[in-house]
Amino acid sequence: MQLSCFAVDSVKAQMADHLLVADLHCSQIQGLVAGAQLPVLDGEQQGNPLEWISRGLQCRRAKGDPPRVLHLIAHGRPGGFRIADQWIDSEALKAH
Repeated sequence: MQLSCFAVDSVKAQMADHLLVADLHCSQIQGLVAGAQLPVLDGEQQGNPLEWISRGLQCRRAKGDPPRVLHLIAHGRPGGFRIADQWIDSEALKAH
């Protein structure tokens, strides 16, 4: 199935407020996001993952480009996901 230019432009417009958050410490995930059509949260991915994600989101808001939808690519298990060496669960999200 081939999309028309209008359909592709429409999809891009709908995805303009989406942001991809990925664990770039993992080489497999780096490969997945290398060709991503969505913007990837950039900046230093050091320290507490929730803190650098928060800083990145604050920066985007300050620039007038706040994302409305976040997509996360990370390794996970029931009840949580891992970025770098830190497991994050619902309690960690609530606390942050």
